Amino acid sequence: MFAHLYDPITGEKLLTAEEAAVYLDYHRVSIRRLVSQGVLRPYKRAGNTLLFLKADLDRFKLTNAWAARKASVEIPPVAPQKPPSNLEAAVKLDLGLGPIFGKALEPIKNFTWDQIPLIRAEVDSKHGNIPFEVEIKSPDGGLWIVSYEPPTWFERLAKNFKKKRSRE
Repeated sequence: MFAHLYDPITGEKLLTAEEAAVYLDYHRVSIRRLVSQGVLRPYKRAGNTLLFLKADLDRFKLTNAWAARKASVEIPPVAPQKPPSNLEAAVKLDLGLGPIFGKALEPIKNFTWDQIPLIRAEVDSKHGNIPFEVEIKSPDGGLWIVSYEPPTWFERLAKNFKKKRSRE
């Protein structure tokens, strides 16, 4: 029907739904189903004809596992990142006026992420269930802030109410 269609703005070649189906190794009905589900978006519509950019179809191949498997696209594995070491942490307690005006506990050298639950337990045993912040610094200048905000009395009341209703 259409010999070659090009986008007048970018100059890129446009593929019809049938051509896109061949390019992706899908059935043409599957292309329309993917469009109706919102998984695949046409670049333009010309009446009932859906038009796709080849770059968009390539992106779909890379981001969709099933399309990548059908097109035999190799998705490189993501190497697990090792958490930084030699971290230093400072704990700031909120005594009612915010962590800035609160109390700071002694800094923790050689901090690991596994210590956060231990810090929460220590703060809870010494000061009660109060808000606090853990400011974590890495040697390369990275900074993370982990905040703990205990549930309000209303949230605790609602949680207890839900527990009682679920038992009934």
